[in-house]
Amino acid sequence: MGNADSHVKQEYGYLYIQTNQSHYEPGQQVIGTIFIRTMMPLEVSTINIEVKGVEKGGFTVTRSNGKSTHRERRWYTHRHIKYDQPCFNFAVDTLQPGDYAVPFQFNLPLGIPATMFLNDPKHRDHPKMKVKYTLRANLKNKVKKNLMFFKQIIKVVEPIIEYKQDLQNVSERKVTTCCCINQGISRIEAHFDRNIFYAHENCRAEIKIDNSKCNINITDSRLAIEQHIYIKAGWDVFRNVYTLGERYGKEVRARDAQISNQVIDLPLSTIRYEVHEEKKKDGSMKIYSDQEKFLMGQLQAASHGKQLTNEYFVAIRCNYQGCTCCRELPHIKVPVAILPTEVPDLMRQQTEVERPDDYNPIYYKAYEFDLTNEV
Repeated sequence: MGNADSHVKQEYGYLYIQTNQSHYEPGQQVIGTIFIRTMMPLEVSTINIEVKGVEKGGFTVTRSNGKSTHRERRWYTHRHIKYDQPCFNFAVDTLQPGDYAVPFQFNLPLGIPATMFLNDPKHRDHPKMKVKYTLRANLKNKVKKNLMFFKQIIKVVEPIIEYKQDLQNVSERKVTTCCCINQGISRIEAHFDRNIFYAHENCRAEIKIDNSKCNINITDSRLAIEQHIYIKAGWDVFRNVYTLGERYGKEVRARDAQISNQVIDLPLSTIRYEVHEEKKKDGSMKIYSDQEKFLMGQLQAASHGKQLTNEYFVAIRCNYQGCTCCRELPHIKVPVAILPTEVPDLMRQQTEVERPDDYNPIYYKAYEFDLTNEV
């Protein structure tokens, strides 16, 4: 249909879903229409609508029995939504060539986590996280065979954290080297203009460092965007902190009586994820869809699932001269929300599919359903 031929054209005609928004919050109403164009007479029975939502995470752990060790893959899965029902029953056995449309609407359940993807094969424990919601329409015949279908991802975002401006934070800690040698006290003050950013903006930190009571140099200060992930599978837990982007400040000398004032800018547009072309599913390799690859390549949404967590912080950290790994150093960490830049055509195709001029569908009765009991 128009500019959508590549992803909606099928053997017997065209079928696609058009929704009213590119993303939704939990509890929000999804309004859409299933559009069909048949090119030949078809023996039909129903149009089914299917909504699924799944949370899944996995990682590898090392097991030991005292004599030997082995690596074991741990998985966790929770289904948030599972709905599959006919949204229209045809009164005729044969559907003649033509244009048809079935409007529908439903409310997403409250409290569901945001859509997100993470796959890190470079980490020793190969963590994977996925929260995925899909919407699918199937044109079926009397023996339940799918004559045509269309499937798309529903992007869910959690409510944005409270917007705050002019954030001031202070961290003052004792610095030790070689586990026990007291090197004095170091102090960091940081100012952030806000805690919510778009993915194309700059994050700026104004930093004041007082190293006048410390005996070792600060080799550099660092402004970073950190991603903190948590996965629980049974009794096993995986935690990790990813530094997604960072910019460095200047050195501060030991016992320097002058406070070091620094301004560091971090362009958030530089943050990208490595995206793989295929995945292993049911014992065989499956190609990721263009929509999946686009979503996985972007900064992922903050998400708080049943046993998966993905959060973001803006952090100020300093590196000190010498061995300081045994003690927590002065640092500042502030929760932030990073909103995706308005999505391009790939993600908006469901709301902006161009229909041909001669498309004149017969509209059937709107179908409304409730997902409250499907969680």
